[in-house]
Amino acid sequence: MPDVDRLYELLGDLHRPRDCRAWCEKTPRNVLNFEAILKTLGRRARLVHIVRDGRDVVLSRHPNEPDDFWVASDRWVNDVQAGLSWREHRQVLTVRYEDLVEDLQSTTSRLCEFLSLDYDARLLDYPQHAQVRESDSWFEPARPLSTKSIGRWRLSENAGRVQQLLDEPGAVQLLGEFGYDV
Repeated sequence: MPDVDRLYELLGDLHRPRDCRAWCEKTPRNVLNFEAILKTLGRRARLVHIVRDGRDVVLSRHPNEPDDFWVASDRWVNDVQAGLSWREHRQVLTVRYEDLVEDLQSTTSRLCEFLSLDYDARLLDYPQHAQVRESDSWFEPARPLSTKSIGRWRLSENAGRVQQLLDEPGAVQLLGEFGYDV
């Protein structure tokens, strides 16, 4: 983890809109470094831990290697457990992916409040009003939110992979902890 001065220096060199008030970084494994991130960035930092139903997560295919799955069952359990330990921290907000997709207005309103940002109804038209629509770190341009990837675990052809997750120690408990029917 770079020191905070170096981080601000790097951010300062980036092109950004004049009215930019926040920086967002979305690396999933950051959940394993919440303590170091908060220690480095201090009291003004806010972390959002997004949890998605692990049964759908383990079905995600790697875009460059379609025969490979993106996330192993033990990784989902490990990462979600790491984030769960921060659930009550005042600088961390836990959000279910499904709530973001299925109840965008309420969830974005809650996110804006947590992040001390003004709510703007244009958030509901993502990516129409997004300032970043493409990135070298994305596999494709930004696209509208969709529910099509929610509940894929229910398809019979996915039963074996889903069972691998359910057999992982702690997985069923975590699914229940976040309100997923098991």
